[in-house]
Amino acid sequence: MKKRIVVADIDKELLRVVNTYCNPAKVSVGFYTKSVEILPIIEIEDPSLVFLSLDLPDINDFIVFDILKRCTGNETAEVYIVYSDNSEGMLTNIMKMKFKANGFLKKPVDKSDVADIIQKSFDSSYYLIPMDVTMKEILDDDEIIDLGSVAEEVTNTEMDTNDVLIENITVDENGSNSSTNDDFKTDNLDMIEAGPADEVVPELDDLPFQISDDEIIDETEELKKELERKEREFIEEKRKLLRDIKTSELELQKKDEERLKLEENMKKIQNDYESKIKNLNDKYIEKLRKFQDFLNDSLEDIDES
Repeated sequence: MKKRIVVADIDKELLRVVNTYCNPAKVSVGFYTKSVEILPIIEIEDPSLVFLSLDLPDINDFIVFDILKRCTGNETAEVYIVYSDNSEGMLTNIMKMKFKANGFLKKPVDKSDVADIIQKSFDSSYYLIPMDVTMKEILDDDEIIDLGSVAEEVTNTEMDTNDVLIENITVDENGSNSSTNDDFKTDNLDMIEAGPADEVVPELDDLPFQISDDEIIDETEELKKELERKEREFIEEKRKLLRDIKTSELELQKKDEERLKLEENMKKIQNDYESKIKNLNDKYIEKLRKFQDFLNDSLEDIDES
């Protein structure tokens, strides 16, 4: 099951750092630029980690308190507060809150700190990108050409492509070239100093797999429309879920009111029943007393007779 990280900030620098360390096959990262979107997301997606920036335009102490209460109060997610020089003034009130954040990061954030937070939050390096894994394994796509591990790719990118290792060039002794290794090295050095020869650039019509500008624009527009459609579907689904949650809450509230009303009626019936029983008991005792008096009077009359 994928872990979920929520990044709420006005710029994508923190998002880029988080994506640098998270394995996309095991971790999904959501990016939001409004604080009011975070509470519904926490209810629906149940993230494991939240980076909340104080630079959001609609952020305030009440929203931060609600987010910390929802996350740390119910232990659903860890929350790290991100701030800059402009928003550092809000930290005083946040540190006095009942529900505490798990940590604070000042911009520009340190990449190693972000990696440590992710590993600590997930309690494992399983969700990070290991240096010995290939991009083919990360994306889980058999059609990707395997270019080696990530560590090898980093090492290769650090090498200058213009460097030529002459010491590694060899000449086949059985070949037709009669020059020695030293002559071959000298010739190659002369070629490097002279610069590359003039290359013949093929015309546009001669290039394979050529794509016209119109086709690129059309494909871009289609992708944009598809993205907008997916976004609308997501927003509508989110609204539907929120409406269902609200409806369920109203139904529960109505059931509670009906239960309280029923309990009140039952209590009233019980009191009426007890009152009637008491009245009947009093009447019975009174009649019994009168009968006893009558009986005593009759016995006296008989004795006198």
